[in-house]
Amino acid sequence: MIKKFIIYCLTLSVLSLGVSDVSFAVPASPELSEVVQPDGTVIKVRIRGDEWNNRIETADGYVIGKAVSGKWHYISRYEGDTPVLSATLAHKAPKPALRRYLRPSPDFKKPNPNKGLTHSSNEYFLIENRQPSEYDRGLELISSGIGGLAIWHIDDSKTSNNAECYPPNNCMVNHYRVALEQADGLWNLEKNNNPGDTGDLFPGSSNNTSFTYSSTPDSKLYSGSAGNVSVTSISASGSTMTAMLLASGPTTTASPASGIYNSAQSVILSCSDGTGSGCDNIYYTTDGTIPGTSSDVYSGSISLSASATLKYFAVDNTGNIEVVNTEAYDITTPVLNTLNVSKAGAGSGTVISTPPGIDCGEYCSASVIADDVVSLTAVPSGNSLFAGWSGDCSGTVPSTSVTMDSGKTCTATFIVGLLGEYYNNSDLTDPGLIRIDPVIDFDWGSGSPDIEIDADTYSIRWTGKLLVDYDETYIFHAVTDDGVRLWIDGHLVLDYWQTGGVSLNNTVDLMSGIHDIKVEFFKDTGEALAQLYWSSSSTPYGIIPNDHLYPPDVTGIDFTDLLLDSDSDGYSDVDETAAGSDPLNAASTPEVCDGVDNDLDGQIDEGVKNTYYRDADADGYGSASVTTQACALQSGYVENNADCNDNNASVKPGAAEADNGVDDNCNGQVDEGIVRKAANPDITVSPATLPFGSVNVDSSSERTLSVRNDGDAGLTITSITNPSSSFSKVSDNCSGKTLSPSSGCTVTIRFSPATAGAFNSTFNIPSNDPDENPVTVALGGSATPNNNNLPTKPKLARPANGGSAMTTTYSLEWEISEDMDGDPVIYWLYIGLDPGFAGIDPVIVSHPSDNTNTAKAAGFSAGLIGLLGIITFGGLARDKRRIGLFIMTVIFAGGFMLTSCGRGTYSISDNRVDGKDYVTHTVSNLKPNTTYYWKVVADDGKGGVTESDDYSFKTGQ
Repeated sequence: MIKKFIIYCLTLSVLSLGVSDVSFAVPASPELSEVVQPDGTVIKVRIRGDEWNNRIETADGYVIGKAVSGKWHYISRYEGDTPVLSATLAHKAPKPALRRYLRPSPDFKKPNPNKGLTHSSNEYFLIENRQPSEYDRGLELISSGIGGLAIWHIDDSKTSNNAECYPPNNCMVNHYRVALEQADGLWNLEKNNNPGDTGDLFPGSSNNTSFTYSSTPDSKLYSGSAGNVSVTSISASGSTMTAMLLASGPTTTASPASGIYNSAQSVILSCSDGTGSGCDNIYYTTDGTIPGTSSDVYSGSISLSASATLKYFAVDNTGNIEVVNTEAYDITTPVLNTLNVSKAGAGSGTVISTPPGIDCGEYCSASVIADDVVSLTAVPSGNSLFAGWSGDCSGTVPSTSVTMDSGKTCTATFIVGLLGEYYNNSDLTDPGLIRIDPVIDFDWGSGSPDIEIDADTYSIRWTGKLLVDYDETYIFHAVTDDGVRLWIDGHLVLDYWQTGGVSLNNTVDLMSGIHDIKVEFFKDTGEALAQLYWSSSSTPYGIIPNDHLYPPDVTGIDFTDLLLDSDSDGYSDVDETAAGSDPLNAASTPEVCDGVDNDLDGQIDEGVKNTYYRDADADGYGSASVTTQACALQSGYVENNADCNDNNASVKPGAAEADNGVDDNCNGQVDEGIVRKAANPDITVSPATLPFGSVNVDSSSERTLSVRNDGDAGLTITSITNPSSSFSKVSDNCSGKTLSPSSGCTVTIRFSPATAGAFNSTFNIPSNDPDENPVTVALGGSATPNNNNLPTKPKLARPANGGSAMTTTYSLEWEISEDMDGDPVIYWLYIGLDPGFAGIDPVIVSHPSDNTNTAKAAGFSAGLIGLLGIITFGGLARDKRRIGLFIMTVIFAGGFMLTSCGRGTYSISDNRVDGKDYVTHTVSNLKPNTTYYWKVVADDGKGGVTESDDYSFKTGQ
């Protein structure tokens, strides 16, 4: 029975056994691992040896006890102090003196003691990697290709391997002590069909990568019950193999899990069992030590008041033991401060907090972690209004926050009052403002009650409820400027509806309780005053207080939105709060830049706006010439005016100074620190050499070269020298000229030999180029007697003259030239962007010839070959009159490449409809959408030269 619950990836490598001091390897029980069980038992897994012949690496490596049988099951005799037997290599030396302990090589992966498969009961499974190497080389003698994962079914209750049994037989009673689970499920070993084959080890010839409860073979115990073991995802056989192992058993979880906590924790352990037998006990420790079966048994929640390391494991009712689990709890008891919240005022409401803790209508307190921030919200009820916070909280909006860096007390004030309707006329029609006024005690002077009401000719009506405390006669006293009227329960008590100041009173008998009250007031011009007093035998003379005045019972009015004027400064709390003023302080609030008239002087943000500078080029620096005034940074503007060119993003403070005559870094200096390099001319001559090939005696050939100034200063060319030996200048428009940068000129040279032979010469182009002066141009050519027949004119075939949309790799084609003298013909291919072919080096192409003397042909072209370094190839020709010595050169020119076809040369096509032979030569890397000019010159090597017509074509996109 497997005694742990494990899911992990297993890696097994074959053993590499060492060599003893008597010159041959003698394995004897190398220790593989030690595993400490939860009950303290130490399990050792060993390898031991048998058979003298193993020392010469020829033994079968399968058996212990029956040395010759070769059956892997017969492993019955073993040594060691534990009942655990590894079915790995079995070797034993005959003499004790030869026994040596051997250690696995470094690439052997030892099982993790905390994750290895161990056992403390009789029946279990053992997994190992067996490969035909080292002392397991004998596997090759059994069958070629044997090797893989061996899964052994071991029952230590059996004393021998004499009881053979295999599926589908009932093997509950009789079975081997150590049996191999054979991957192919054929049980050939038990049936004595063979001593082992490639189907036995996983994945084997059947490619079986899974060993589970339902597989063949399966992981059931001999009783037929589930062994709760599976080996899946078995890799291909090799020196290192991987697989996923699962051994089911109890699983325990902790709640809460590891973490950082600021209060004591009660940890609950919950066990579930994969075998279905149920959990027996959970053992645990809280001091970080590894628990065993003698440790505390879990019986309820575990209380942790300080930091602790909890380790625990479970045992199910069938004896399966769980791997030890660990949870770490970092418990820190925080410093707490007390938050007290109270309510004031005649109104009613509640206060709630975030995080929760405060929820009260009168007074409450809560302990809060030091330095935490608590949000408080005042919620008025009924017809009450929230008037503001006091104590350690401030503000007039319902929500505020307080930082608990010490004990704090906050008071929320809820008030009541009369409903005030304000009119911009004296006849109490069409109200311009409605608000709750806590009391009638106003002295507006010559000002206005509110910014919504004019300073003169206005009227007010206050309505609501009056709370009377006693059954007594009350005296009501009004002091106003101008008129005033008072009603109690619908009865007119005071009446002075005219201009001018007045102080009048009257008595009313009232019962204790709630009474209706209505007051009307108007102002004409001048000063404005409105005050309402009362008194009785039990009530001292004074302004009727707020806690005795309530709004009327009306519908359609949200009293929380009415414009209360708490400080009676003529501006409602809503207006003052919106303006950034304190509604509980009648003193004016200074103006700040926020888009609001904070000081209520009719001007917005006067004198407090910021200046920003336009950043047209978005380089982070602004222009001092374009500004704007605003409270906050505007799009397209910055806070600095350091840019010296706001239309060029590369010009700004901190930019690198360039040699351009511009102040790039805006420091007031131009090109500071720039070290200028002296300008110099740079001569370029193309082509660098002039090969003329072969011409007839008394004939001539001309070549033109170009001279160009690629420098940054004027190139002055003095007098170009004259060549000698049959070469001469025909035209020279370079001597005595000064070429500006990127300009050029040309020189044309003529070759006119008077006698046959090879000719070479040079001429110089002197200039003021500092490192190329003069440039020497090499000339070469050969002359043949003039009784030579010329080859026929090459006829260009493809592409057609003026063709378009050609590909950038194209095969040029022309008709083969015939030479009546049988001379070998080579071709000079000119192709480039210049219609006059100035500065273009030709490509020399031809084809092998069968009867041409290579050395002779090379001799006729000695000057040319020496000049250009041409590679010559000899070969058989199909027509000696037309095809001679092949000379092939690959030259990069003008950004494209010319290459030959066929056997490293051009190809000849003779299957055309017209029956003619053609030369095909491929050019590549042509520029797209470009016009190219080309021609072919046929040369028989004896001065016979003929040129084709000039053709052009254009490449496509």
